[in-house]
Amino acid sequence: MHSFPTSRNTHRSNLLIRVAIAVLSLALSTCKESLPVYHAPSNMFQAHLTPFYGLTASENKLHIFLLVQNVFDETLEGKASITGRVQLVSTADPTVVKTLTLGPANILTARGYHPGTGMLTFNARDTIILGASWDLSQRPLLDDAGKDLTTGLLHLGTDPTCPMDRTISDPQNFTVEGFVQLFDRTGPVVVPTVVFRFCLISNWVNPKYCPYVTAPCNEILSRGD
Repeated sequence: MHSFPTSRNTHRSNLLIRVAIAVLSLALSTCKESLPVYHAPSNMFQAHLTPFYGLTASENKLHIFLLVQNVFDETLEGKASITGRVQLVSTADPTVVKTLTLGPANILTARGYHPGTGMLTFNARDTIILGASWDLSQRPLLDDAGKDLTTGLLHLGTDPTCPMDRTISDPQNFTVEGFVQLFDRTGPVVVPTVVFRFCLISNWVNPKYCPYVTAPCNEILSRGD
């Protein structure tokens, strides 16, 4: 066992968590190279990002799930130092940036984490999933610089499939990147970037009355794995 010195309040739906786990697990299983028996300390972890646009009767949010797997051949244990961020950067206008911070409250699944003590036991091949959310129902919808994106990049116009009940923006591509630190001694885990396309939708409408909006409003275009 590797030891280090001792130095969740909106409810998230189980469905979204299951989606995240399924997608991220698939991403891990499709990596092209097999894992070696031993990793240098700088390569203790493997990580993936998965954005997901959750539009339902109860939410209008962009979720970003970050999975970290311990690919070291030993258990890591110590006081957790969970800090990090995920960031969306517009490919059309790189001045449009949205940053979401990560901390202990963003943990969705972590079998060996004890919130009361802050201790983390991270066994070999175990995974930790964190999630951050951007509430797209907010008006104004601000980026990091304070620009209202609904009057610019994500301008809401007529939805021809549902002209009376909702509005929609043109699809936009964003590069999603991020990092997370789990222990002080291990350094940050930098996550391969993802290119994600989504369009802002003003509100959910029952599919009985208007078609449900899917791709290209919720589509992973590429991964940097």
